[in-house]
Amino acid sequence: ATRLALVAAGALLVSSCSPSASGSATVAPSSTSPTSGPTASHTAVPTPGVAAWTGLNWAVGITAQGSCWDINDIVPWGDGYVGVGSARERLGGNCIPTSSTSPAFFTSADGIRWTLAQAEDPVIDESQGGIPERLVHVGDSLLAMDHPFSGAPKLWRTQDGSSWIPLDSPTWREALATNELISVAAGPTGVVVVATEGTTAGMNPQGPPLIIHSSDGLTWDRLDLSSVFDKAFFWDVTAYAGGFVIVGRIGDPDVLGGPSAVGTPAAWTSADGVTWVAAQVAGAQAAGAVLSTVIAGADGLFATGRQIDTTEMSGQGWASTDGRSWQLRGKMGTDLPLATGNVVGDGEHMVMFGRESCKTTELSAWTSLDGVTWTRLAFSGATASLPTISGPICNDDGTEGWNVGSLSISNAVVVRDGVLVVPSSSGPVAPSYWFLTATTH
Repeated sequence: ATRLALVAAGALLVSSCSPSASGSATVAPSSTSPTSGPTASHTAVPTPGVAAWTGLNWAVGITAQGSCWDINDIVPWGDGYVGVGSARERLGGNCIPTSSTSPAFFTSADGIRWTLAQAEDPVIDESQGGIPERLVHVGDSLLAMDHPFSGAPKLWRTQDGSSWIPLDSPTWREALATNELISVAAGPTGVVVVATEGTTAGMNPQGPPLIIHSSDGLTWDRLDLSSVFDKAFFWDVTAYAGGFVIVGRIGDPDVLGGPSAVGTPAAWTSADGVTWVAAQVAGAQAAGAVLSTVIAGADGLFATGRQIDTTEMSGQGWASTDGRSWQLRGKMGTDLPLATGNVVGDGEHMVMFGRESCKTTELSAWTSLDGVTWTRLAFSGATASLPTISGPICNDDGTEGWNVGSLSISNAVVVRDGVLVVPSSSGPVAPSYWFLTATTH
């Protein structure tokens, strides 16, 4: 099952095999062209009211003894947290996936110790959905949704964080019954869902783009898209202080199984999720050119993508202060950290997981408030159980390889005082997740 984020195929980028010049990669002030390389490490100037993180303290998540839980997404709720995911039966003393996997909802006071608040009847076929994977705030309630390969995602709603009820919304079903959800974001003006017409079972959606908006999570409206979305393809959406940003590309559709189509990286912004304008994005027309992921920080936004032919494994990064103008920051692993893992944010802190260089497999992480300056985070706590990072390896003789690692990050999500990290495979003995508490000094 897709964990923590609903993204289109191809959103996760691998990075260059060029070694980074500095393990504490920091990017120089914004410009319209890539920087020549990482500058000397320094700490970003904190935004008033938002403390810059300096480290992450790793703790293995604690669940009930004998339980087999997977927590797919969490959000702050009251003085604690709410999570969604699944609960499985234990087979032969081990947590091995079986047909008896139930939708599950969790609560926690500290993000480390979790309680099962509610579980539903087991799902017969997880590929058809039924397991909640994403959580968003909508007014005074929370909305959870799954991500099936076909058909409208299932919705659940809670107003107390503990008791969940299925939500049957005819307008939701009508908007997504024969279309494919790509990504979702929530802000003060409601929820924005980006989707594509038709379904491809999660394989590189290429139909005409759709935007679906709701102010309350109950009634959903499919927007009539203006000409700014001509030849547009969506990859991701996020909420930020100025409203919402969608990223993707403008160009010709890809052909499944064929080479990437020619296009240009693109972004669109809206103050309310309903009226949209095209943003200015630095980048040339090329095969495979795209903005594929976007996250928000306290002082700006950051996007990853490509602006060169995809025969090269490298990805690039872009930054924006307002969502309306995007400047190319440079190449991952050269001008930016080697982010072969996840790039995640919560509207205040952005965190990038990756490696110090293409010669290492050791997990590292960087943080930023603006997407321009990235500071290496110090690790403490349960570091003996850190996952490795999969990705390209560059050898001294110039040859390239690929490190898979026995346990790598599947996904991560930033919350108010830390990061939830989920490994790629829990297995019978590995922890189902880690909670990383942020330190500020």
